[in-house]
Amino acid sequence: MFWRVTLGIVASIVMGTPEASAEPSLAEYAVVRSNEQSQEASALADAVGDLCDRQIVMIGENGFHGDGRTAAFKSDLVQQLVNRCGFNVVMFESGRYDFVAIQRQARRGEPVTHDMVKAAIGGIWNQNAEIQPLIDFLRDEVNARRITLAGLDDQLGSRGSFYSLEAMPLEMAGYLESDRRETCGRELKRRIWSAYSSAEPYTEAVRSDLLQCLAEVEAALPIEAAADRADMLTLVANYRRALARDFTPPADRLPARDASMFQNLEAMTASAGGAAPKVIVWAANGHIAREPVPGGPFAGSRNFGAHVHERYGARAYALGFSAVEGSFRFDAGKSRDIAPAAEGSLEARALIHAETKADAAFRPSSWLQLQGRLPGSAFDDHQPVTANWDRHYDGVVVFRAERRPYRLDEL
Repeated sequence: MFWRVTLGIVASIVMGTPEASAEPSLAEYAVVRSNEQSQEASALADAVGDLCDRQIVMIGENGFHGDGRTAAFKSDLVQQLVNRCGFNVVMFESGRYDFVAIQRQARRGEPVTHDMVKAAIGGIWNQNAEIQPLIDFLRDEVNARRITLAGLDDQLGSRGSFYSLEAMPLEMAGYLESDRRETCGRELKRRIWSAYSSAEPYTEAVRSDLLQCLAEVEAALPIEAAADRADMLTLVANYRRALARDFTPPADRLPARDASMFQNLEAMTASAGGAAPKVIVWAANGHIAREPVPGGPFAGSRNFGAHVHERYGARAYALGFSAVEGSFRFDAGKSRDIAPAAEGSLEARALIHAETKADAAFRPSSWLQLQGRLPGSAFDDHQPVTANWDRHYDGVVVFRAERRPYRLDEL
């Protein structure tokens, strides 16, 4: 495959050997990443300096979540923001549910493991070699009670989840009387797994029954153990919002999902108590942009970033990511090439025409304002769009060449 050969060549160049295996390996990744970090040091320092004093920092990526270099840079960025700038909440564009279980584990003084954090983050990212150091870092910070981990999304059925696939529906139904416990537990789990067929389809009536189960769970929650009750109310509310989109038109589904993600951000900031928390949000470029892409999937509606900037103003920061060229992971075993940046594009001006030989550059809002309206690929999927980029991002990171991630499940 293209990416396997390309990364083997990159490693041989970095190591100065005449040739290297075309098959990627963790040893190869370590060499490639070390070289990248030396090229990114200035961009990383500049980004940290620009983001450090904000309250809500949103860091984006390609909408297919298949950018390896971006993921590695973001992993380093998150650790710097926590260690140097006092950020104490990290939220992923992942299901809320397993992160609630992690929060409960930490609150009870029980150890949070690497595998729990990895499972909660989800398979889109958790098999990337690029974020394995971040997973360990987040585990240690959670266990030391220095940060809170949270999920942004209400979507159900994340593969490999340690809590929401099996234990959660049983725990929810466990509050009910015996005559309803088995029925609701079975049906709540069935929807999580989408275990429907042509003989037993998912219908409005089925959804209505699920909503009734959730209402009964909510009503049955004991008033004692307020923190545990709040956890369960969070799970019920997210499950309910996911169900609410099941039969909505596709054009309305994405804006509603982003509105739900914003509700989860608001719930996290409201529950912190004391000083306002400093929050890092890890999500796609299209979600975190200050305004959605013109003519894009939000169709005149607001994305998550628009909600955030309306609420938090200058306290919020949207950092977009793009690349001059390269490739990204589209699906398991599949890559897509990134069309080389056009002359005069955002990416070309950020790196090709700049007086830098580095492989990465950070460009702040002041630089974006000076560029005016021009083509660029810093929205989703590396597809060029013409825009005034300062309206969408407070800063951008541009790489000379993006690459797909080193996946542990594909090595």
